[in-house]
Amino acid sequence: MKAFGHPVAYPSDSMGCHSEECSDEESRTGRENTGFFAGFILSEVEGLRMTGPNGRIVKCTNVKRSVLIFFCWLLLSFFSAAAQESTPETAGVELFAHGQRSAARQFFETFVRAHPENPVGAFYLGRCAFEEQQYDRAIEWFAKAVELDEANSDFHLWLGRAHGHQAQRSNVLRQPFLALKVKEHFERAVELNPDNLAARADLQEYYEKAPSFLGGSADKARQQAQEIAKRGQ
Repeated sequence: MKAFGHPVAYPSDSMGCHSEECSDEESRTGRENTGFFAGFILSEVEGLRMTGPNGRIVKCTNVKRSVLIFFCWLLLSFFSAAAQESTPETAGVELFAHGQRSAARQFFETFVRAHPENPVGAFYLGRCAFEEQQYDRAIEWFAKAVELDEANSDFHLWLGRAHGHQAQRSNVLRQPFLALKVKEHFERAVELNPDNLAARADLQEYYEKAPSFLGGSADKARQQAQEIAKRGQ
């Protein structure tokens, strides 16, 4: 028999194949060296047999090992990816994303006690308070998140938004001070992440509506609009 012009040989040792009569020492040693889980898989694959041209039953240990190695690599890759995607705060983030704010708040209240240095817990407690229109409380949590991670653009964006809503509820003497806080955090959000289009849109609106003595500017508003159009393409 030939394949592509070359004879096909079936020597018993050419592919690590051994006759039925041969010792199982190599297979046993392989299982011992692969560990419990891999050894279990190896024992399951061990039944693989092929019939040679002379009618003898042969066991293909190299094929068996190749299957084992590939299968173990596949499982390890899967579990490694799953571990990277899952973080301690994932469950709470999912609760908030699905509109279960009360459950999310309870989750993150427990979370921040267990992980006081993790800014995500403070940020989502701020988001919960913001959705409940408790803007003073939201500012406290967003400020805490910024304190823990000053370089996060979204933390500054939401702190600026909370100050903006707080300003709408404040007296006229306090509004200018809060307005400058809004501008400060919107500008910082854009500075940290120029591609944060939500931050640019809010900053554009601030420049359009704020009086000049609080940093309002038609030119700056147009610049933000141009950047949004350019980066949004």
